[in-house]
Amino acid sequence: MKQILRWEYGANEPCLAWRFADLGERDVWAAWSEAGHGARGLPWGLVYSDNDYFSSDFSWYSTLGELFEEWFI
Repeated sequence: MKQILRWEYGANEPCLAWRFADLGERDVWAAWSEAGHGARGLPWGLVYSDNDYFSSDFSWYSTLGELFEEWFI
């Protein structure tokens, strides 16, 4: 599902992201964004479905494997 995420640490710039997996807890979804999170550009992240912000950098990862490892272990 497409979602526009806003970069809250700048000027709320809109970036296209794709939510692709409902992780079933607290309305958290796995997402991918070509823009990535921040200066490191981490493309895989965890987002809330009722929120349109990237959120903290600790919930963004360089690979999908890292995201799922962090979430499920």
